Amino acid sequence: RNVAGVIGPYLSESTKEIVTRLDELAQRVPIVIESSIPREAVKELSTERNVFRINSGVSIRGEELARQVNRKLNQGRLVGLLVETVEGRRSYGQLLETAVREHLTTTVGLTTSNYSRLNVLQHRNTIANLCATSDYVLVMGLGGDFVQILQECYSGDRDRPRARIAGVMNAWAIHDKVDTVKQVGLVYDYTDMEEPWS
Repeated sequence: RNVAGVIGPYLSESTKEIVTRLDELAQRVPIVIESSIPREAVKELSTERNVFRINSGVSIRGEELARQVNRKLNQGRLVGLLVETVEGRRSYGQLLETAVREHLTTTVGLTTSNYSRLNVLQHRNTIANLCATSDYVLVMGLGGDFVQILQECYSGDRDRPRARIAGVMNAWAIHDKVDTVKQVGLVYDYTDMEEPWS
């Protein structure tokens, strides 16, 4: 085995299993993960292994996002959290929501709704209602779902101004698919933890 290193996985809920199995197959081979699991989980995985992470995790992202959510709530804005779920596991969206809530100073004006990963259309009414009743919606899920969520939020007529929607690390998914929506200033992404809701 001439393996110099392994890059991956990126799905939060499968990270521990994959890293453990890789370590069993090739001990001491560096594993560079792209997963956004919490800091504590990275420390636990790297105690006896060569595990490194190349991006920020939910702990850092949650703190940054909570700052933005707190600011909007304190301005009297209505903020919706749309959180992905995965049956039988704690999903990336749920980990991110937990990290955000740890840093919230208020929840007045905050609404949370869930949707199942890869089954967005089953939750189309929930998504449309959250977008219709919020000033800002933060999508805590994967990029593939983000495009479908945008379609549900912006399809049909609304009686009130449409919500501004932000994803987290989903710019790759919306890059060339929602130009019309992006042009009117409604869709944003926290790829670099900038502040899109100015």
